[in-house]
Amino acid sequence: KNNEFDFLEDISFITDMMLSQAMQNILSISLDEKLDVPTIDLEKLDILFREFLTYINAPESWHKIYDNIKVSGNITFKTQENEIESSMCYRDENNVLKILIINDNTIKTLCTLVHEFMHYITMLDDKNIVSFSLAEFPSIFFEKMASNFLKEKGYDKELVDKMVEFRNLNNIAIYIAI
Repeated sequence: KNNEFDFLEDISFITDMMLSQAMQNILSISLDEKLDVPTIDLEKLDILFREFLTYINAPESWHKIYDNIKVSGNITFKTQENEIESSMCYRDENNVLKILIINDNTIKTLCTLVHEFMHYITMLDDKNIVSFSLAEFPSIFFEKMASNFLKEKGYDKELVDKMVEFRNLNNIAIYIAI
């Protein structure tokens, strides 16, 4: 609380705005609706992610971190088996930071990868103890940037917006916890 005083002053406004957006999405979207999201393979995902890092002017260190987690095997892509999105950034039993991405072979996986990679960046330094609320904001922010990136890459704006609405529904548990 001492370190986050300004943040705590504004947290109710920020979370009210996030929950309001999520509730609007719940009311405006049919959960039975299936989106015809363009498919991509892991090679195309890798290319899009690298382009995204350039798009946001990410520091060179982020490019190197991404390369390192790929080479070291600390990122795993698992085929989505059901409707549950369970991607995560976590520390294994040896305290090694890893990323698990549930891959549905669509451009939605890019947004998931961006979200979890931002968690990786914030969790990379053990000395940086970041509160849950602050750790989620960069991930959600850059996930939104990924949707803008996809639109600028020529993906259908309406489709990307619908995809973001579904991702917002996925993030509602995060918003409530914050």
